[in-house]
Amino acid sequence: MYLDFQEISFSPALQSMRVSGTGLSSLAGISRATSLRRLHATDNLLNTTIPDEIFDLPELRSLYLSFNSMKGSISPKISKLSNLEEFYMYGNLLEKGLPTEMGQLKELRELVLARNYLTGTIPTEFNSLPKLEQLSLYDQQGTDRLKGKIPNFVNSPSVW
Repeated sequence: MYLDFQEISFSPALQSMRVSGTGLSSLAGISRATSLRRLHATDNLLNTTIPDEIFDLPELRSLYLSFNSMKGSISPKISKLSNLEEFYMYGNLLEKGLPTEMGQLKELRELVLARNYLTGTIPTEFNSLPKLEQLSLYDQQGTDRLKGKIPNFVNSPSVW
C-alpha cells in the first residue's frame, strides 16, 4: 500500500501517527508532518534505508519501525532527532556499525535494534546517554556481528 503524505502539512497539529500493519511501502512526504511526536510504522513493507525525511521531524520522540525489511545503516543524521526518546527497529535488515552520533541523543531512553545484521563495536559515545534505560541489541544475524567491549554506561544510571 502506498500512502501519500503530501497533504499531511495541512494538519499542523498532528502529533501521533499509527500506520502499523497497513502494508505501507513508503514514508515519502512524512517530513511535512512537522509537529509529529510519535510514528508507529511497524510490520509493514518498508524495504529501503531509513528515509532522510525522518531526520527532518524535529519534534519526534517515538520512532517505531520494527518488523519491516529496512536495510542499510543508521545514518549519522539521526543526531538531528534531539528529542528522540524511543527508537525501535527490531527485526529488520540493518547492517554495518552504529553511528557514534547516536551518543548525542540525550533524551533517548529506549534503543531496540535486536535481530538485525549490525557489526562493529558499540560506540563509547553511548556512555553519554544520560536517560538510557534499555539497550537491546541481541540476536544479531550474519557472521560478522557486534563485538568488543560493552560501554560502562557510567553516565546512564538507569540502564537495565
